[in-house]
Amino acid sequence: MNSNMNLQSILNIVYLNKDGDNLLSDATIKRYDRNRIKLFYILHGEKTLVNNVWSKIPNGFLVVEDNPCRLEVLFNIGAKEDLVEIKDGVETGVSNTIIEINDTIIDKVKLEWEKSSTYLLITKAWYNGFLVYDVKNNINGLKGMDGFVVQR
Repeated sequence: MNSNMNLQSILNIVYLNKDGDNLLSDATIKRYDRNRIKLFYILHGEKTLVNNVWSKIPNGFLVVEDNPCRLEVLFNIGAKEDLVEIKDGVETGVSNTIIEINDTIIDKVKLEWEKSSTYLLITKAWYNGFLVYDVKNNINGLKGMDGFVVQR
């Protein structure tokens, strides 16, 4: 991969309850148990638990304590098996990820990505079927960072 390549494969997800309290924050009484969160990539049609011991992010995500407290997810994008189209030297693909918050909250993230000789980036994201992120149409639920808010 080109050392000058612009790589954007991370999206931030903020989880809020119906009262607007952050479900990842220690300040929220009924919050998500961070130790139960699991990330799965869909690879070759199979659900595969992310567990890369050699990575700085072995589980594929980090809980970032900044304001807002959020899940920073490293998505698997750019794989040849996810390729949909090549046009004018730009590859476009779709990949799928499952975020398992616990045994009962299991969410699906579908991503559209683009790749050229100078960049690899997420262009759209659907969370449980709803479009929540779109670079070209300026849909981004978080100010100052790439990502979106999920309210339950």
